[in-house]
Amino acid sequence: MNSPSVDERRRVLVVDDMNINLMVLMAKLRHMNCLCEGAETGARALEILPVFKPDIVLTDLWMPEMNGDVLAQTIHAMTDYHHLPIFVVTADTDSGTEFDMRVFTGVLQKPIDDVRLHAVLTSAFPTAPVTPRV
Repeated sequence: MNSPSVDERRRVLVVDDMNINLMVLMAKLRHMNCLCEGAETGARALEILPVFKPDIVLTDLWMPEMNGDVLAQTIHAMTDYHHLPIFVVTADTDSGTEFDMRVFTGVLQKPIDDVRLHAVLTSAFPTAPVTPRV
């Protein structure tokens, strides 16, 4: 099976203030043939967004200065990114009481396993299957 070219790969922006979480999730995504960029803050994600032009954003919920829900609201307020799929990545099982979860396309619960990550990517890109590298 041929791997997609870089131009055909799904572009994923990962946002997490914990560097280890960022590195692990990006490694998993690369194994699934995604092209990734990482940001440690919401402000950095907003700088990367117009340059990288992601197909999907995976963001932590609890971050200093700008939480994931504020980041999602800010991104969706931008004309070019109004319909960009944004999934929250969290271990918080009760986040709906403190955050407006309606700004997210869905939730990816931590700890992240390959099956759930694959399901999120497949739901975001139903016409372009995500194929792990072998």
